[in-house]
Amino acid sequence: MKAAIMGYGMIGKRLERVARLIWPWRFPCLFKLLTGLNCPGCGGTRALIALLRGKLFLSFLYHPFVPYCALVALLLLGSHAVSRMTGNKKYRLRFDERYTYVGIAIVAVNFLVKNLLLIGFRIDVLEMLPPV
Repeated sequence: MKAAIMGYGMIGKRLERVARLIWPWRFPCLFKLLTGLNCPGCGGTRALIALLRGKLFLSFLYHPFVPYCALVALLLLGSHAVSRMTGNKKYRLRFDERYTYVGIAIVAVNFLVKNLLLIGFRIDVLEMLPPV
């Protein structure tokens, strides 16, 4: 078990390195350039980097869909691991369409809240957050 946890930590560090290599050459968001608004995915890369660094709350603030996906993945993988270790299939969670609908709702609410703050109050939430 300890080796598995250390292995996941190594994977997280490698993913962060890849994200850091890509970060300086990221393309500007065409949606933001054309409309001045945040796109539905704005903050996703920064949320992933914050999550890989263990800054869960900051990741949530950048884009709540990223920690949601990580939570769903951990629950599904964890339930499958418990099911295999115990040999009992009743512990295995199945993927449900509701996970997808909740994810779509999270992206939509995030998009609306950040852009309503931007339009109504000139508050760019992503610019106010500390860099990752």
